[in-house]
Amino acid sequence: MAKKHKHADNGLAISTALSIGDLRAICAQAAIESTGDLWNGTQKIVEIESGESWAAYVIKGSVTGWNKFMTFTVTFGADSGRSTLMTEIASYSTSQTTLMYFIPVSPKKMRARHTYLQFVNKVANTVRDADGSARIALSEGDWMAPAAVPLFQKKAPRIT
Repeated sequence: MAKKHKHADNGLAISTALSIGDLRAICAQAAIESTGDLWNGTQKIVEIESGESWAAYVIKGSVTGWNKFMTFTVTFGADSGRSTLMTEIASYSTSQTTLMYFIPVSPKKMRARHTYLQFVNKVANTVRDADGSARIALSEGDWMAPAAVPLFQKKAPRIT
């Protein structure tokens, strides 16, 4: 099995006074608005499944919709009277520039990461605007989280 990509643990963790219904609506709107860009590629985010405490999304190519670049989940919960939201990348595809079809000449690039980060940032900014007391941990890099941040166990949160 191949080594996990350095950005595979990117995600978002939120603890807020907003309701879970509000968080679901924010995620649905962010999915519509997050479409990538012309430089990195345009994609669309589609909710494929959902349950009482989770929703699964897929990022597809915007032209045909056949290419599935990434799937991720959003998990909702409640903790001490506050709603929580966590995102996690479930699967992803990578691309790499090669010479003569088999000699790699660039590092592997996670496809649709920019669209996923648009989604995550839109959710974080909307929650921040709606609830000033929200705790938001955003992981965009591949560095380790400090021990002083017990909010969510993943990697390197940027707390705002």
